[in-house]
Amino acid sequence: MTYQKLLFHLGHYQIQITNAADLSSYSRKSYTCDLRQFQKFLSSFPPNIEIDSFPQLLNSYLQRLMHAERLKSSTIKRRFITLHKFFNSLEASCSISDNPFRSFTCKTNREYTLPKVLQKQELISLISAVKKDLANQNGYHALIAARNLAIIDLLICTGMRIGEISLLRLQDYQASTNTLLIRGKGQKERILFISSSEVVQELSNWIRLRPLLNPHCNLLFINKYGYAISIYGIENIFYKYRKLSNITPEATPHYLRHTFASVDTFAA
Repeated sequence: MTYQKLLFHLGHYQIQITNAADLSSYSRKSYTCDLRQFQKFLSSFPPNIEIDSFPQLLNSYLQRLMHAERLKSSTIKRRFITLHKFFNSLEASCSISDNPFRSFTCKTNREYTLPKVLQKQELISLISAVKKDLANQNGYHALIAARNLAIIDLLICTGMRIGEISLLRLQDYQASTNTLLIRGKGQKERILFISSSEVVQELSNWIRLRPLLNPHCNLLFINKYGYAISIYGIENIFYKYRKLSNITPEATPHYLRHTFASVDTFAA
């Protein structure tokens, strides 16, 4: 197979990913980004030259990612997971006879770093900023602030991923037992108990106010137009209160998940 032919198959696979109904918009965006980076790498070779060895080609790409681009091992692993899926599709369509991932292994030096967490005082400052915002608002803005408070407190209290929060449906919350049905990675379901009576009260308050935004879906958290709030919308909510509370400027919503999992912080 020539580089030009492989680029053709890669472009066709990108179209398949874009139209894949079983993938979330976030996954489609990530896969497409990974494929485009490999496409850029392939474009550096003469298009009509035959590829001698796919494992050798993948190893060259691995070396480039590790040494030229100096990417983290987790990023490299993700890119090769995407490529593995791509070559699986080539094998399934009989475009190649031998899948290179049968003999190729993506070996990187994994970095071991402590998870980034927020300190107890930072959590207090963050929650205080959201509550202060709610107290200073009225009308439509008070609705949005009430929603934001419920989201931030759920992130802190349960350690949920923002993607999981964005997928919560109204029926996933059982007020009688204070539990949430969560759909995590790989569509795995689990039930979370909300132990904080204050968080339960804030969530119940948001559910009571939610109809005032004229919902167009059954998702628990919606945007100002009544449609599903995206993970980027939740990120922006966090970044707003991160700035208002003057906590660690590099903090992301995932810091709250790490903080929840931290034994010392949780015990405090």
